[in-house]
Amino acid sequence: MAIMYKGYRHAFEHVIVWIDDPARGENLTILAVTPWGNGCYLQLVPPEPKYVDGDSVKLLYDKKYYVEYHYLSPTREPGEFQPLIMWEQLTDAARTALETVDWGKDRMP
Repeated sequence: MAIMYKGYRHAFEHVIVWIDDPARGENLTILAVTPWGNGCYLQLVPPEPKYVDGDSVKLLYDKKYYVEYHYLSPTREPGEFQPLIMWEQLTDAARTALETVDWGKDRMP
């Protein structure tokens, strides 16, 4: 029996959300969204209103089995809310781990 599909050890799908003033904390303006997919960033500058719900961006996590990659892409569909985590909110240990781990072909933003 042949193995037709192989999996990932690491798959670091992520999105960078560019906001106007993180210090303000409320009523932020989303300036740009750059989801990672297929080995590069998609640039949504600014994101179209159909991909935004209030102060959140709507993204779809999907995978293409026949080309072996996972990605994030904008969507009109509603979904679950995920918290926005600022780099500065991570512990020193978490930042160090993300910066120094070997992600293989993937990369840390």
